[in-house]
Formats: sequence, C-alpha cells, structure tokens
Amino acid sequence: MMGLDDIFLSFAISVGAGYVPNILNRIQGDKTLEDKINDCFKKALKKWNVSQDIRNSLNCESLKYYTELKDFITDKSKGIHPKIKELLHLWVKELKSDKLCSNFIIMQRQELADEKLNDILSLLNDDISLKLDNLSREMNNILSIIRNESHSVLGVKGILDGIITELIESLKFNTARCVINELEAHFFHEIRENKELQADILFKKGQITYYKDRKKAFDFMHDAYMCFPANNVYIQWEIRRLLTENKWDEAQILLSSLYCESKWIYLKNVLVSEDKEKTYKDLPEKVRNDYEFREVLFECLLNSKYGILNCLFEDKDISVPEDLTFSTLYSWLYVLSYYRLKTGNFLVLSFKAPQIADFESALNVSKIFYDKISNTEIKNDFSIILCLHYYWSFVCSHDSSWIDEFQKINKVDFGEQKQMFSLMEVSMLILDKRFEEAFAVIASNSEKINDSVIRFAIMMSMHSDNIMHLRWILERMKNEHLKINSEIAVLIAQSINKHRALETKEILQNFEFTSDAEKEILLQLCAFNASQKIDIATLKNNINEICDELKAYAANILAINGDTDMAFNMLQPIVNEDIPDVKREIYIAVLSKMQEKTPDLYRILVKNRVAGNYCDDQLLKIEYRLDSQIADTENALAAISMLYERHPEDPDLFTHYIYTLGKLHPEQLRDFEKKAIEIQYLNSTEVILAYRAFSENNYLETAISLLYKAAKATEDIQLRTFYHNETMTGLIYSIAHKEYEIAEEGNYVLCDIDGKRVFYQATINGSNINKAVLGVHKNDVIETEIAFEKVSVTIVGIHNKYYKLAGDILKDAQDGSNPQLIPLQIDKDKPLESLEAFIRKMSKDDLTPNEKWERACKQYENGEIGLFQLVDENNILAGFYKLLFTSFKIHVNNSTIELQRIPQKLEDKVFILDIPTVITFSEFSAKTGIILNGLMTITTILHEYIKSVDKLSIRFIDSGFVEAINAGNLIRYSEYVDLDIKERLHKIDEWINNYCNDIVADKALALFSQDDVSPLRQLLLGSMSMLLQPNCYFVTDDRKISALLPNTNIITSETFVRLFNDSRISSAYSEFLLENNFLGVNLTKEYIINEYLKMKHHEENNMVKIMQNMQENPLLFSQAVTACIELATKEIDLNTLKISFTDIFTMCLKGFDKTVRNRMLQLAVNSLSFSFDCMQFTKRCLLDAALIADSNTRN
Repeated sequence: MMGLDDIFLSFAISVGAGYVPNILNRIQGDKTLEDKINDCFKKALKKWNVSQDIRNSLNCESLKYYTELKDFITDKSKGIHPKIKELLHLWVKELKSDKLCSNFIIMQRQELADEKLNDILSLLNDDISLKLDNLSREMNNILSIIRNESHSVLGVKGILDGIITELIESLKFNTARCVINELEAHFFHEIRENKELQADILFKKGQITYYKDRKKAFDFMHDAYMCFPANNVYIQWEIRRLLTENKWDEAQILLSSLYCESKWIYLKNVLVSEDKEKTYKDLPEKVRNDYEFREVLFECLLNSKYGILNCLFEDKDISVPEDLTFSTLYSWLYVLSYYRLKTGNFLVLSFKAPQIADFESALNVSKIFYDKISNTEIKNDFSIILCLHYYWSFVCSHDSSWIDEFQKINKVDFGEQKQMFSLMEVSMLILDKRFEEAFAVIASNSEKINDSVIRFAIMMSMHSDNIMHLRWILERMKNEHLKINSEIAVLIAQSINKHRALETKEILQNFEFTSDAEKEILLQLCAFNASQKIDIATLKNNINEICDELKAYAANILAINGDTDMAFNMLQPIVNEDIPDVKREIYIAVLSKMQEKTPDLYRILVKNRVAGNYCDDQLLKIEYRLDSQIADTENALAAISMLYERHPEDPDLFTHYIYTLGKLHPEQLRDFEKKAIEIQYLNSTEVILAYRAFSENNYLETAISLLYKAAKATEDIQLRTFYHNETMTGLIYSIAHKEYEIAEEGNYVLCDIDGKRVFYQATINGSNINKAVLGVHKNDVIETEIAFEKVSVTIVGIHNKYYKLAGDILKDAQDGSNPQLIPLQIDKDKPLESLEAFIRKMSKDDLTPNEKWERACKQYENGEIGLFQLVDENNILAGFYKLLFTSFKIHVNNSTIELQRIPQKLEDKVFILDIPTVITFSEFSAKTGIILNGLMTITTILHEYIKSVDKLSIRFIDSGFVEAINAGNLIRYSEYVDLDIKERLHKIDEWINNYCNDIVADKALALFSQDDVSPLRQLLLGSMSMLLQPNCYFVTDDRKISALLPNTNIITSETFVRLFNDSRISSAYSEFLLENNFLGVNLTKEYIINEYLKMKHHEENNMVKIMQNMQENPLLFSQAVTACIELATKEIDLNTLKISFTDIFTMCLKGFDKTVRNRMLQLAVNSLSFSFDCMQFTKRCLLDAALIADSNTRN
C-alpha cells in the first residue's frame, strides 16, 4: 500500500512525465491550481543546487515549468539522473507545504496508486543515500547486473549514466572505479568500437581521480575530449585544464568555439587582466557568487605565482553548502579556503591567543565537512584539510586526542607545505606542554633551518623555559653562518626573563648580530631582568639604530627607571593602537605609569575591547577601574562581564559584576540572589559591594541575608560596624527593626531581668528560658528558671536575628575596642559638657560641627574657599541644599560681563553643569513650572551619583535638607521630611533624564588620584575636566573656581539662563536666586519697584536682599536710578523713598572702586540735570549716597 510520501512522489513523476492525462486535465482546467503547482516547481528550481557542468550535461538550462520534466524522466534506457531526482524531491517538499496542492494530490490517491506507476515510483523513491548504502554492501549484485546486461551500447550507456554517475556524485569513488573496471572487462568490444563510450569512461576516470591526482585526472579528461570533442562537458573541462596550466591562448580558442555561455570565459578575462581585482569586481553578480568559480580562480592564481586576490575572500560571512557531493565539493573547498585564509595559517602558542575566535569559526565549518566526508570513500584524499580540522579542534577544545589524529596522517606528499604542518604539530605539542616531543619534531624536520624554524625554536624555548632549546637553535644558526637579525632579536627579547637572563646574556655575548646596537639593547635587557645595573646612557645612545619592537623594550626599561616622558615619546610614533602587539602592550604599561596619560589609556583599552581584540585579565581590570571612575557604566559592564565569564567563581569579580549589572539592568540581579548568599567572600570589601548591589536595587531580603551571614561569621571590625550602621540607618532598617506581636520559633526576645536586658532565642529545643519565651507578647511578665533559680522576666520586645546581631555588635563595642563605635558616656552631673566632649572626640580636629561651620563661612566670605569646600563629604546633597536655599549668602560673578565674552555661535558648544547648578535648575523648574531652554550637559559621574543618591534617599535625612525645606523658598512634597527628601531627590534625577545630556568625562582620569576616593572631589574634577575641551563651558555659581582659573570658559548659572532664554524667564530665574540669598545677580527696574512697593505696604519683600545685591552687582546702578525716578513721579512719602534709595545707591557706589565710582556718579548727576522734581530728587539721593560711600571708604 502506498504511503503519503509515495503518493506525492508518484504525483510528481506521473504529472511531470505526462502519464496521467485525467489528472493533467483537472489541473489545467483550474488556473489557480495550475499556477500554484507551477509556483511550487519554480521554488524547487531556485533551491536546486546543481553545478554548471551538470546543467550542461543535462541540457536543462531552459527548464522552467513542470510539464518540461517529460524530456528528463521518460527515457527508460537512460534512467533518471540523480540530480533530476533531487529536483523532484524538492518539488514534492514545496507541494506538501502548499495547502491547495496537497489537498488536490491526496484526492487523486486512488488513480496515483495504479500498478503501472510503481516501477517509475521505485526509481525515484530509491534515493541516493539508500541506494549507495546498498551498492557498497552489495557490490557483487552490481557486478552481477553488469554481467547479465545485454551486450548493447544502450546498456553500457545506461550503466554509465545511472549507477556510475550516482556513485561519482556521491563520492563513492572506489566503488565507481571497481564498477568501471568490470564494465570495461565485460563490454570490451562494445566500448572499443564506440568513441562516445570510450570518452565517457575516460571522463569518469578523470572525475574519480581528480581530488587525488589532479594531473592524472586532467590527462584522462583531455583524452576524453580528444576522443569525442563534440561533447560540451568535455570542452568545458578542457578549457578548465588549459586555464589551470596558464595556457590562456589555447583556452581562448576553445572558448570561441562554444555555442553556449561559459563561466570560464570570465575566469580567463580575470587571469589575463592587468587589474585583476577590478576585472573580477566587474563580473556579473551570479558569476562572482559562484563558489566553484572563486575556488578555481584562486587555484589558477596560485599556479601562476600571482598570489592571493583578496577580493575573492572579502565577504564578511559566507554560506555553507547543504550537501557534500561531487557537484558541491569545489564550493566546499572554497569555503574551507575562506576560513583557512581567515585564520591566516596562524600557529598559536597560547590558548588565550586572539586568533582563537577565528579558529572557532573555522572549526564550526570544518566539523560539518569532516562529518560529511567521513561517510564517503575520499576522506583520505584530503589530508591537508583533515590536518587543519584536527589542529583547529585541538586548539578550541584542548583535547589531546586530536594531536594523536593529527600525527596519524602521512605528510610525505605535502610538498612545500610539509614544514608548515610540522610546525603546526610543534604548536600543538607546546600547547599540550609536551616540550620534549615538540623539540624532537622540530629537530627531525630541520635539515636546513629557515626563519620559521628559528622562530618556533625560540618561542618553544620561551614556553618550555628551557634555555637548551635556545642554545640549540643559536648553535645551528652559527654552524650555518647566520646572524641574529631584527626579527630574531625581538623573539629573543620576548623570551628573556629573570630566571634565565644571565644565561641568555652569556650566550648572546659571543654571537654575531646584523646590528651592534640591537645586540647592546638585548644585553641591557638581560641585565635589567637579572637586576643588574643598567647603562641608561648606552641605552639612549642606541635607540635610533634599533627596530621599533626593540625600541618598545628599551622604552619599558626607561619608564621603569623613571623616565616615562622619554618612553612615551619613543612609543607614541611607533605604536598602532588598533594592533595588539608587544609595542602596544608596553605602551599601555607606560601609560599606566603616567597619570596625565590615563585618558589615552582608557580610550585605547575601550577601543581594543570593542574591536573584538583579545584582552587579558589585567587589561580588562584596568579598563573596568577606569570606566568605573568616570561612570562609563556600559563599558564597565562589558569589561567586568568578560572577566566574570572567565572566572565565575572569583568572589571579587562576582561582586563587581553584580554591582555594575545593578546600575544598568537591576532586574537581572534576581538570577544571582542565591549565589550571592552562598558564595564565600574573601574580605569585607566584597561583602559590602555585594550588599550594595542588592540593597540599592530593592532586593532587601537578599541584601540583609548575605550581610548577616558574613558579619556573624567574622570578627572584622569594619564589616561588623558596617552591619550595625546599615541595620540602624540603612536601607535594611525596616527589616532589621521589624517587631513581632508574638514570639515564634527562631525569634529573639529582649528580656528585662532585674534591670538587666538580655536576648533569648524562642525555641522548643533550648533551655527553660528559651522555651518559656516561646509564644510570649511584648510587655508580658513571665516566671521561669535560669540556672535553677526562679526569676521574673519582663518582655521588652520581640525581634529577629538581624536586630539581635546588631545589638551584639554594639554591646561588644562598649569596651572601646571598636574605634568606629565609640560608646557615648554622659556625666549625669555635667551632661552638656560631657556631650560636647564626646562630639569633639569624634572630630578629627577637635572642633564641634558649629565651630567648623563658622570658621568655614568666614573663609568663604573672605574668598579663601569656595562652595565645594563648605560641603561635608558624607552629606554632599544636604550640604549644597543648605548653602543654596537657606540664609547663607552665595556670591556670584556678574552675568552681564560674562555674556559679553561668549561668542554668538553656540551650536558646537557644550555647557557642563556642576551639581549645585543642577539642584538650582531643578528646584527652579519645580517651583515655577518654567522649563529652561539650553544645551544642558552633565558628566556621567554626576548623573551616576544622583541616581545612587535617589536609591539611597533614606540615608540623606540631614539637617541641611531640613533647614533648606523649612526656609520656605522651595516647593513642598510632603509634610514629612523623609518623604519630602525622597521625592525631591527623585525629582532631580527625573529632571536630569528629561533635560540633560550625559557625557563621559574621560579627561578627568588625568586629574584623579588612584588613592583619592572622595566623591565630592570626583564630582568637581569630573565636571571641571571638560574645560580641557576647547568647545566646553563650565556652569557653576562657585566664584572661587573662576577666580582660580581666570580666562577660562566658566560662567554662572544666571549667565547660562540669560544666554538661552527670553527676558521673562531670565528675570524669573534671577529673582529666584535673589530670594535664596544669591548676591550679584541681575535685576530689572520693575522688580526693584515692585519690591519697594511691597515694603511700603508692609508686605513680605526682598528690599534688604536688593540692597545687599547692589554692592555685589554695581552695574545695576542704572536700573536703580531709573526705578527711583519712576517712583519719585508718583510717590507721596518721599522720606521713605529717599531713605530706601539712598541706601540702594550707597551699596551700588560701594561696589565700584573710587575712580570708577566718581566717574559713574558724575555721569549720573549730569544726566539728572533737568529741572524735573523726580530727577532732582534722585540727584539728591545720589549725592547723599556718594558722601556715605566715601566716608565708609575713608573709615
């Protein structure tokens, strides 16, 4: 009975051959159905992987519709060609996938099951793989078929086109050769009398021999062509032979005689062209994408000694043929050539070599080829490819069994490549640390040494740390009168280490070099590694006469001896930052010794990793540290991820990985919760970082669990103090301080026994007291026994193990052994004095916080320090809020003067905001609802700090915040201070995300000290470092910074606002600053008038602040004069007006030095010479103010 597959196969061959007219009539009567069936056939044609030679032999170029299959499947004497069978199978797959077609075919099953079709169906269904398996197992049956075949030309032809063609296509060459031999013996007379049969047999012998003996194969094919020159396939192969042998003129004659298009004419055009690359690139895309064409062209170019045409292998990615057959084998060879060239025939001596990634790509392909060719009879004909596969397999898997497979291959016929594969074996043995075997291989294959052998011997000496290998190769060189050239000198330099430096020096002293200067450098390098005295003068004198690689070694010695500038100047012009070699490695080492070059180091390391170059652990650690310093979180995560993937059990790398991961992808931390608790940390730093990773991202249960486990198991004061502080004021406070209504198993119950407080664990498995407290409530009083004595116990509280440990830590500190938890002891007779003494004891300079603050304020007023120096490291944001929004007076530069220095074109400018400016802008927008315009940028360092503060808002309930909020000039978010601060910090982060751009301040690395962990300093230097960029402006209201850096691009926040916003917004911002005690801001005449009127009507006003501001910004003099004139025209109470504006004018005039003051006064008085009362009134106020200002100056 026919199965479903048989039905579809029967349909394909029956309809294609035209055997079922009834079914054909039904198809052709339904246009939609017929189009669908034709579409399926066209899709199959597109997927049909068949070489041009097969197409030519089948004459199937015109095959477009299923009805044209008739010519290919109805000649029983020829049988069905294997490739036509493949096409029919592909068509069947497409028909099955089309619902309309498959339903129609199933409905015809009865008619398709007719017995007369079974013979045809069996031909198709007996597919290649099944038939070949049977053929290989039943060779005798095949020979029997041949012997029983009638003696006819058609019979021989049928066997050649059927069985033998299938065997060759399936790469069963041995079987095919046996069948041909039997065929020649059994049909000797028929073959001798028929030139076409002779040619066919010769051609198939050529195909069978082609991949084992190319010359012999071409001889067979040439004989086939000479025997029957009319065959188009033979002509094509004859052309191919001529092109391979560089007989281009003869090939051209044959190409001219062809009646059909041949791709070999394109091959010839490339070979004879002067500009081969251009000619190739101008070929039709179909030809260029033909892998067989590429491989034949590649071989022809190698044969002609032209070399490699790189454009043949420029594709970033190539496809792998699905099947391995005679028709696709050349395409496979191209794919393998592509990957071999991609690896560059590179021989690695380290499993961490950057080329390993290329080997892995090559191995993925060679493995597919290896698996497929293992099922053929030609596996041993590709020894070179097998060697490459074994080598790539070993290098990628570290499995030594691949070395054994490699060594089994006979390499006698490898020709010029024999030595390269011997060195490949040496490479494998060195990697497997079988150094003596490696030496034996290199010695036995080195009858005449060359540069490759010398290089490998020196590198083997380095990896085995066996000086004898170096002695051996240098002795061989001496015997053959070879000198040490620059390349060999560099390899020797790489092999020198402190253990063998003296022996190496001894060997080299008696050897000839091509350059005396390079010999001297190597001797100095040996001395350096042996800790002997270095002749720096000699080193410097020889620098200009040595190769670049040795210059790098010399530079390294100079850098280590303190001359980093010269080392840098030597290396910079010879190092390619994109190429990971010894020069760049030493360059990086030198840069790491130069603080001012740290930005260059950062840039090179990031660029190197992003480019996909191999980075060792040390480079990744350096990069991660630098990335983290400037909050380049994405690159930091990439670097630490690579390290963690290499060393997943390293607790230090794990903690840094999860901490960095939490900054970008906090949701992924859930995958590491269990590991974070179970891993064995090596020190308190690792524990604290892991805790921060989870606590700052709201994984509080995990955070407290891992911190508790570590703190309980250690005596480390730092960690136990940290635990105590976190449970008291940190993010885990709510968990640690959780109280329970009833004591359950495992709870800790705080008991009062005769005034002494003690914790007892509630548990059924404990003593009497442990059992007694199980189930109690707070304030219960129970009677129990302790040490056989009856006691009364009052339950003070019911807590968990976290609270209990915090109490134990504090209790342990009562003896003063923990300097970080100084016990507070209050003298009952002098409580205030003892409290003050305690505070002074906690201070580094024996001052109370108030005394420090008063001293700092005086220093600020005198211009000795700036805003940043007024802020406490531990409370940065709270400190700035106290400065910005309380009664503290901030002095700012004059924005009108600054605006005059800024160019009109601003598109290419970057404006960097400091942290107080960010706070001020954010609070201004929150209070007024005004969105500021402008190109606002902040460093990633500042943004990362704000984000971390937002996460840790519980820590920042500081008096500075409270003072700022209670001052009344800020919008309130909650009546509760803690909730207000939390929302306020979140709003700042939100404002940054909405209105600011981030920038990585890599130049800041040149300013950071590795030992300086001050976040305040990093915030300031990070932002200020952008001034090193010519198009950057630093926006700050810290006047001390601009005083220290005159003539730099530093502007105030008010200048920035006036630069990018209209007068309405600018005025609103200036008034906001004045209300918050900023002095020196710009004010309008209207604002002065309004505030005066408020004062006159006894409303809350800023007249005092306006007067104070006038002295800081005397350029407001003209606004004050105009305001006075305008008010004088309307004002009845001139006494109040006179007092107020005389004071205002006085403050203005005091802001000028005496010369400028007199000039300004004279100009103003002259402008008020008109007899109008308002002007005369203003003039009198001015003159009075001048007298007061002058008298104050004299005093």
